[in-house]
Formats: sequence, C-alpha cells, structure tokens
Amino acid sequence: MAKPRVRGLSQLKRRCKAVSRGVAVAVDAGVVDGAEAIAADARTRAPVDSGELRDAIKVEHPPRLGSRSEAVVVVDPADIEGDYHPAYAEFGTSKMPARPFLTPAADAGRRTILRRVAARARRALNRKGG
Repeated sequence: MAKPRVRGLSQLKRRCKAVSRGVAVAVDAGVVDGAEAIAADARTRAPVDSGELRDAIKVEHPPRLGSRSEAVVVVDPADIEGDYHPAYAEFGTSKMPARPFLTPAADAGRRTILRRVAARARRALNRKGG
C-alpha cells in the first residue's frame, strides 16, 4: 500500500508560526492598551491635591515570558514627594477615609482589556489570512 504524500506541509508550518507570532504581538498590544485605559481611568479617579499622585500612575510592560502577556498599572513612589503613600489614599488610614482610585479603575477595566485583546487578535488573524 502506498504512503499518502502531503504537499506544502513545510509551507503550512511556516504560515502557522507566522500567524502565531502575529497573534502574540497583537495580544501584547491589546493588554498594554487595556492597561493604559485602566491607568487613564485611575488618573481621573485619583484624589488631586498637588497632582503628584495622579501623575505618578504609570503602565509597566515587562518582557514577555513564554506565552504570558503582562502589563501592570503602578503608582511610582519616586514621583511623589514626602512620606505620602498611595496606599493611604486607596485604603485610608485611622485618620483619613479611603479614597480608592486604582481598585475601581481595575474593576471597571476588566472587560475593556478583554475586548481590546480580542479585537487586536482578530485583526491579526484577518491580516495573516487565518
């Protein structure tokens, strides 16, 4: 009995790898887009006295580890003078009521991240002919 032959298998493998890379790049971009949206929302919610807290809200995008995409919304304490700590505003103290800004922004932004990642992945698949 003759063995079946498949033509174009190496080309198909190359194409699948290219599509996979394109989707990975798109997912990374979608995660960063979503984190930027959360950071923007947190800035509008942050209590403003001098504006330091609001201006210290940033997005960090660590290098990709395997298949994991990550972007982190942080409050950079180096951008805040004195001994004021962002956690005081977020969670309050015994002498100051909580004025949360990061948690509500993150809660509100969960669906935004999913939508942005899905949209970017869809565009990457369509562009690569997947």
